[in-house]
Amino acid sequence: MSGQRAIQVQTPAESQQMLLGVLNGEVGSARDIVLLNTGVALYAANVADSMEAGLKLATQTLDSGAPVQVLERWRAFCQTQ
Repeated sequence: MSGQRAIQVQTPAESQQMLLGVLNGEVGSARDIVLLNTGVALYAANVADSMEAGLKLATQTLDSGAPVQVLERWRAFCQTQ
Protein backbone atom coordinates (compact mmCIF):
# COMPACT_ATOMS: atom_id res chain seq x y z
CA MET A 1 0.00 0.00 0.00
CA SER A 2 1.29 3.47 -0.76
CA GLY A 3 0.31 7.07 -0.38
CA GLN A 4 -2.97 8.09 1.19
CA ARG A 5 -4.41 4.58 1.16
CA ALA A 6 -1.63 3.42 3.46
CA ILE A 7 -2.87 5.70 6.22
CA GLN A 8 -6.63 5.56 5.67
CA VAL A 9 -8.63 3.91 8.40
CA GLN A 10 -12.34 3.18 8.58
CA THR A 11 -12.87 2.52 12.28
CA PRO A 12 -11.49 3.61 15.64
CA ALA A 13 -10.06 0.12 16.05
CA GLU A 14 -8.08 0.49 12.81
CA SER A 15 -6.84 3.87 13.98
CA GLN A 16 -5.72 2.37 17.29
CA GLN A 17 -3.98 -0.47 15.47
CA MET A 18 -2.12 1.98 13.23
CA LEU A 19 -1.02 4.13 16.18
CA LEU A 20 0.17 1.10 18.15
CA GLY A 21 2.03 -0.06 15.07
CA VAL A 22 3.90 3.24 14.91
CA LEU A 23 4.70 3.09 18.62
CA ASN A 24 5.90 -0.50 18.27
CA GLY A 25 8.31 0.27 15.45
CA GLU A 26 6.37 -0.59 12.30
CA VAL A 27 7.93 1.12 9.30
CA GLY A 28 5.67 2.86 6.83
CA SER A 29 3.74 5.98 5.90
CA ALA A 30 2.11 6.43 9.32
CA ARG A 31 5.51 6.39 11.05
CA ASP A 32 6.92 8.81 8.49
CA ILE A 33 4.09 11.26 9.11
CA VAL A 34 4.43 11.02 12.89
CA LEU A 35 8.18 11.58 12.71
CA LEU A 36 7.91 14.49 10.28
CA ASN A 37 5.22 16.26 12.31
CA THR A 38 7.06 15.68 15.57
CA GLY A 39 10.39 16.79 14.14
CA VAL A 40 8.93 20.04 12.82
CA ALA A 41 7.11 20.64 16.14
CA LEU A 42 10.36 20.17 18.06
CA TYR A 43 12.04 22.70 15.79
CA ALA A 44 9.14 25.18 16.06
CA ALA A 45 9.24 24.87 19.86
CA ASN A 46 12.98 25.61 19.88
CA VAL A 47 13.75 22.17 21.30
CA ALA A 48 15.83 21.38 18.20
CA ASP A 49 18.14 23.76 16.31
CA SER A 50 16.90 22.62 12.89
CA MET A 51 14.18 20.51 11.34
CA GLU A 52 16.80 17.85 10.65
CA ALA A 53 17.79 17.83 14.32
CA GLY A 54 14.10 17.69 15.29
CA LEU A 55 13.56 14.70 13.01
CA LYS A 56 16.61 12.97 14.48
CA LEU A 57 15.39 13.59 18.04
CA ALA A 58 11.88 12.40 17.15
CA THR A 59 13.29 9.22 15.60
CA GLN A 60 15.55 8.52 18.59
CA THR A 61 12.69 9.09 21.01
CA LEU A 62 10.25 6.86 19.13
CA ASP A 63 12.86 4.12 18.71
CA SER A 64 13.76 4.28 22.42
CA GLY A 65 10.37 2.87 23.39
CA ALA A 66 9.62 5.83 25.67
CA PRO A 67 6.29 6.66 23.97
CA VAL A 68 5.02 3.11 24.59
CA GLN A 69 6.01 3.44 28.25
CA VAL A 70 4.08 6.71 28.54
CA LEU A 71 1.05 5.10 26.91
CA GLU A 72 1.18 2.19 29.34
CA ARG A 73 1.42 4.55 32.34
CA TRP A 74 -1.53 6.52 30.98
CA ARG A 75 -3.58 3.34 30.55
CA ALA A 76 -2.77 2.27 34.11
CA PHE A 77 -3.70 5.69 35.45
CA CYS A 78 -7.02 5.70 33.57
CA GLN A 79 -7.92 2.25 34.89
CA THR A 80 -7.46 3.38 38.49
CA GLN A 81 -9.75 6.40 38.14
